[in-house]
Amino acid sequence: MTGSHYLSPTLEHWSGRKENQPNCYFHEVVRPLLLADFPPEEKGAALIGFAVEEGVLRNGGRTGAKVGPDALRKVLGKMALPHQGVPPLYDVGTVTCDNQDLEGSQQKLAEIVAKLHAGGFSSFVIGGGHEVAFAHYQGLFKAYPKKKIGILQLDAHFDMRPLKDQKGTSGTSFAQIADYAGAHGGSFDHLVVGIQPYGNNRLLFERAAKQKSRWIFADDLKIAPAMIQKLVEDNDIVYVSLCLDVVASAFAPGVSAPQSLGLLPKEIYSLLENIFENPKTVAFDIAELSPPNDVGSITAHLAASFAALWFNKKMVKAILGKDL
Repeated sequence: MTGSHYLSPTLEHWSGRKENQPNCYFHEVVRPLLLADFPPEEKGAALIGFAVEEGVLRNGGRTGAKVGPDALRKVLGKMALPHQGVPPLYDVGTVTCDNQDLEGSQQKLAEIVAKLHAGGFSSFVIGGGHEVAFAHYQGLFKAYPKKKIGILQLDAHFDMRPLKDQKGTSGTSFAQIADYAGAHGGSFDHLVVGIQPYGNNRLLFERAAKQKSRWIFADDLKIAPAMIQKLVEDNDIVYVSLCLDVVASAFAPGVSAPQSLGLLPKEIYSLLENIFENPKTVAFDIAELSPPNDVGSITAHLAASFAALWFNKKMVKAILGKDL
C-alpha cells in the first residue's frame, strides 16, 4: 500500500547471513505487519520508519535523512541476536512525505504511534529529520492523555527555534511540543543532554529557560545520571529522542549537522542502557541519520547499536527475563 504518507512494510532491506541454527541475527526474526492486522497475537517489538526530511530542508540542514530508516534496517538486520527464542520484531512500515506536506506526515506517524501503544507495544521510530519528535510526542499524548510524559532529548541543539513561515522544521520540534502540551493541558518536563554552547544562540537558551527546560552541556556529562533519574521519578512515562548530531563527528559523520566536540558513543550507550532498563521508558526514536553524508556506514552502524540496545532492554529482557 502506498500513498497517504505511508508505505506498507516489506522485507526488502532485511537480510544477512544464516547459521545452521535459526534466529541468530535480527533479520531472521523480523516480520512485516500491516497496520490493519495490528496488534498481532504474538508479543514482540515494533518499529516504524519516518523517511522524511522536509523539516531539514526548511531548516537549511544537510539533506539525506529521508533514506536513514532503510539504511538502519540494512545494518540492524545483520547484527547478532543475544539469545535464542527472542520475540518477533515487527516492521510496520514507513511514513513518507508527499508533496512537501510535513504536517500530514507528522499526523500519520502520530496515528501509528498511538495505535502501537493502544495495542500494548512500545514505540521505536527511525528517522528521518528531528521533525520526527513532534510527531512522536503527539502520538504518545493521544495514547496517554492523562499521564505525565517526561522527555529526554540527547542532542547538540535545543530544537526550539521559532516556526518558519508559520511552519515547523527539524529545529522547532521541542518548541512545538511545549506549545502543544500547554494547549492540551499536558505537562512539559524536558531535559536535554549534550548541548553545544556554540551551536545554540542566546535566544534559544532564553526560550529553553522560559519553557523551563533543563539542559546539560556536552562537557558536563557527570551530572546527567542524577538529572535523568529525577526525570524518570517525576513522570508516569518517559520518551527518549536521540539526535545523532549529539555524537562526536569522528564517530557520526553521517548526520545533518556534525559536531566535532560531541559525546562519545560509550557515554551515550551508558546513559541509554540505564534509562532503557526502566519500565517507564516506553518510546524511543533516532533522528538525523543521513547516509549520503556517512563514511563507511559508521554512523548507521552506531545507530543500529543503539537500536539493538533498545530491543534487548525493552523486549528481550521483559519477555524472556534475560539480558546481555
